[in-house]
Amino acid sequence: MIAHDAFRQLAARAIDAPLSPAELAELAGHRTECRTCARYEAALKADALALEAMPGIRPSAAIEARILTAIDGRQRFGQLSPLMVVVLTALVMAAALGATLAVGTLLRREEERLPPRPAVPNTWSLALAYSRDVRVALPPYVVPTYFDNSVLANEAPAGRNIWLEVHAIGPAGVDQPAVGQTLSDWLESRAPDQARGATQIRSLALPAGLSVELRTIYAPGTPQESHARLYAIETADGVAYLQIIGGPDDFANHATDIDLIPVLMEAGPMLSAAIGPAPPALEPLFDLPAGWSYQHGPIGPRQATEFIGFISNRPIPSQLCHLDIAGDQACQPHELELADDAFLVSIMQSREGGPRNPPTGLNLAPGVVAVTAFGLPATRTIEPDSDADGRRVVIWELYAPEGHSSYLIIQLNVGQAHLEAVLDEVQLLLDDAAFAEAG
Repeated sequence: MIAHDAFRQLAARAIDAPLSPAELAELAGHRTECRTCARYEAALKADALALEAMPGIRPSAAIEARILTAIDGRQRFGQLSPLMVVVLTALVMAAALGATLAVGTLLRREEERLPPRPAVPNTWSLALAYSRDVRVALPPYVVPTYFDNSVLANEAPAGRNIWLEVHAIGPAGVDQPAVGQTLSDWLESRAPDQARGATQIRSLALPAGLSVELRTIYAPGTPQESHARLYAIETADGVAYLQIIGGPDDFANHATDIDLIPVLMEAGPMLSAAIGPAPPALEPLFDLPAGWSYQHGPIGPRQATEFIGFISNRPIPSQLCHLDIAGDQACQPHELELADDAFLVSIMQSREGGPRNPPTGLNLAPGVVAVTAFGLPATRTIEPDSDADGRRVVIWELYAPEGHSSYLIIQLNVGQAHLEAVLDEVQLLLDDAAFAEAG
């Protein structure tokens, strides 16, 4: 397939002269694969038609004859009447204007047609998907909970059935439109399949790309009524998707914020270039007591949840984790049979959901205490139930260091009789632990 610049040069040349069959085939092949260049070609043709439709300026026969005489050199330009000078000047200016429009059309870039992205309000936060191809700015009352190949963020429900939800998916995480499928049809196909009222669809330009917006109301006039705005946003990497849905009160009380979220959304190659490569994996560093052992989790493709490593006061079986046939991590620490005085600590990194008990929470549930781990705020919960073998589970939850869109789960499995002593030792270990970034 030809490159983008070569396609655009051919598309521009096709405005003025027929292309060869080979060149037409190259255009067709690239046009099918690249929606951005296809839009560029359509814009060229639209501007060419607009130029053709401009009204022409034709002088009278007498004036035209005098102009031709002057051009042929049979009359010096200085001998023309003042009226002739005005007419000639007008014709030259009209031609220059047309040429300027044509050259501007050929040279303009798609992104120059997009509005600038305004500054993010000071109280808002930025949520970046783990796929690093979509980033959303969120008002303070909307909290992100999912960072895999999308960002899902929710307002605190406050006892209501319907609350504000923002869901953004980058081009890497969404099924792209089929060949020949319009953005409007594609967006309609993604709308939830439930009763809805009147639907409004319009095209608009967002800073992230040329877009289509769908507005509708689900279950209008019922207690389950919810308002929705859906966006299909074209980038050079493909189509990104944004959905904002919530109750009527949300759309009335937060109208300004809801208007601003799609304007501030970032997706596609400009975002990737701005934020740089993904951060390296986290590697825990410990000063293990005598007799304790540490084992790394398996090295493989990053997933929504992965095991970083394990700590035990017994040798850790090598078959505890492996990569399955699809290349995904498969770990079964819960299936390990441990002696009564043995314990196992599993350290996991998750990009799905969020902590049950966030360390930033103001009101912790009964049985949840605020602690630290790896130098970061954490919560610790002793699970109330023990298993059939009388073993107990303790869970630490904390957000990963800055720059890592994830949170950490540390799980201790220990016999009931040894819980108190082991818990104190593990807490001391976590207090002194740190993270390094694996190369």
